Amino acid sequence: MPAERAGYTVTMFLVDVSPSMGATRSVELPPTPSGEERTTEMTNLEWALQFVKLKIQEMIFNGRKTDQCGVFLFGAEGSQSPLSFQRSDNRRGIETNNVVNAKNGGYEHVAEYIPIAQPNATTLAKLDATKPSETSGDPIDALIVGIETQNIYLEKKRTWTRKIIIVTDGESPIEIEDWEATVKKMNALDISLTVIGIDFDDDELPFHEENKSTIKVENEAFYHKLTSSLNNGLVGTCAYALQEIARPDIKQTKSTLMGTVLRLGDVDVRPEEAIEMIVKVSKCTALARPKSWKKFGRMEDDDEMQVDGEAEQSEVFVQLKMRTEYYIDRSTQEGEEQDKMDVGSDDDDEDKDKNVEKVEKEELIRGFKYGSTYAPCPDGQFPRLNTRKGIDICGFFHAKNFRRDLAMGEVQYIWADPGSPQQQVALSSIVQAMFEKDVFAIARWVSKDGMDPRMGVLAPTMFEKIDCLLWVQMPFADDVRKYTFASLENLVSKSGEKITKHPYLPTEEQLDAMDKFIDAMDLMDAGEKDDEGKRIPWYDTRLSYNPAIHRTKQALFHSAVMNDIESNPLPPPHPELLKYIEPPRRVLKHAREAIAECKAAFKVKEGMHLITNHFIIQLTLIPHLFSAQESHKSSQGWPRPRKGRRRRHAPPRQNALRVAQRQRTRPFTSSLIFHRASTYTQETK
Repeated sequence: MPAERAGYTVTMFLVDVSPSMGATRSVELPPTPSGEERTTEMTNLEWALQFVKLKIQEMIFNGRKTDQCGVFLFGAEGSQSPLSFQRSDNRRGIETNNVVNAKNGGYEHVAEYIPIAQPNATTLAKLDATKPSETSGDPIDALIVGIETQNIYLEKKRTWTRKIIIVTDGESPIEIEDWEATVKKMNALDISLTVIGIDFDDDELPFHEENKSTIKVENEAFYHKLTSSLNNGLVGTCAYALQEIARPDIKQTKSTLMGTVLRLGDVDVRPEEAIEMIVKVSKCTALARPKSWKKFGRMEDDDEMQVDGEAEQSEVFVQLKMRTEYYIDRSTQEGEEQDKMDVGSDDDDEDKDKNVEKVEKEELIRGFKYGSTYAPCPDGQFPRLNTRKGIDICGFFHAKNFRRDLAMGEVQYIWADPGSPQQQVALSSIVQAMFEKDVFAIARWVSKDGMDPRMGVLAPTMFEKIDCLLWVQMPFADDVRKYTFASLENLVSKSGEKITKHPYLPTEEQLDAMDKFIDAMDLMDAGEKDDEGKRIPWYDTRLSYNPAIHRTKQALFHSAVMNDIESNPLPPPHPELLKYIEPPRRVLKHAREAIAECKAAFKVKEGMHLITNHFIIQLTLIPHLFSAQESHKSSQGWPRPRKGRRRRHAPPRQNALRVAQRQRTRPFTSSLIFHRASTYTQETK
């Protein structure tokens, strides 16, 4: 499947608000903590709008201005007026409002409910206010109106992707005359159509509605015929659509091509022996992170509310924001002597607080520590390394010597210039030569003139119709830390003799038992069988998803769509998200004998249990700026020594400039939980 360009898409939602959409249904909810099953009642329209709101919430979540949508309602009441009116049941009705009916007529009961724009929270609020009407609407009329409105909006944006989604229960009559002309128009404009049907038959779910009306059977068959005639059409049931929209998915999007220069050899000193070509760079992988969380704290409120004659303290939560303030301690200026004896008195602490002076950030300059002092270095004083934009190949090495554990950052594609066949041939020759010799290249990348260089590795990659290079950044020698640890196999006594028998050294029996256990837990042949009857590996990195990202996203979407979280709690994670959480049962069953042998060899008879006692203490934290000496005093122990008692210690190192970070401007109450853990052993029978 080719990658889509991120954004640059207009999606039209055509929602059926006919009277049949007001029928109520029972929807299953997640079970209670005790395991009791729960259900709730809602209309077909409310149930189907969950899919629409989740799709729109996806656009809001991505935050792209070029990802836009519009909503049309078919089954709207009235004839010509674009204004809403008061219905007999005191609800606001939506009348006909579309450009096609205003221009040509004949497309009544179709209303442009939400114009095409980037969606926001107001879009979801308008969908929540949508109610079933008292008039049936024709989905083909809505489809034609949606195509024309979308075409007018994208008149000067020919490269944008066009999508239309119809949400209906299939109970309204359809005028199917000249529907082939609509199909030709959609294929010419490259419009994809998705029909989400309420209680439509689906063999994959599986679901087949009983006692289905004749008109719904005919309409459902027509929708399948319509979508099969399109270049890109699909029909699905709403239950399956709601299930699949929660499926974790990694979307492949096109990355913007950035121009740079690839150089081999010295183009300045020996230009006749050097090669310089124009290349394009795009992302191959991109790091995904969950949405950041905002921190809130509970603040004490001095105001008290009287409820039934009793005073009740209200809880106020405010967002915590980081604030940086700069202070200078005048008592530690250069040249002043510090007392070697520190007397712990409160009067001295107050005097030291008076010597602390606040300074503004504009009054500070950059400095680097040099020995025991600081060397001031204003911005721009040290000259930067003179670098030139481009990728310079420094040398080649055998691919077998590449260490994947040292790779840093994301992978980039290096393509030849798409508009220059000569550049494509030149890059392809380098790629094929590296592939035949089985070598990688060491390259130096400078993104812009004057920027810091990055060192990395270029690997040849050959696709079916194009050759390119893959770039990954590698660390400098100073960035690699080497740590040494004591041997786990060789134990030496205090006298220097080698120990051969020790509880920390495994025996041959234990090594054999562990080898059998590891072999029994092998996942390479634990998957499903392929077409040839051979088992494939159980774990596939392409189907493994980060629960932190997708579960957080599911919770955000659910909270944005559902007005009441208590009556509609967050559903459980999608099964695909939990696919690799637990080991396969087949492997566990196969490893039972190996596990029993390990227990016997290692004499596993005791289990450790952890008991945690929680001590909750309410503390009132008041922001206070401590001096360096105060911080040093507090580290000597608690409680503080009596006044006048002397303590001998080396004077602390103090800096003239200290940074104090304050997160709160008012006192607040916080609960601190101290854990005291104790362990005990229990002999297993």
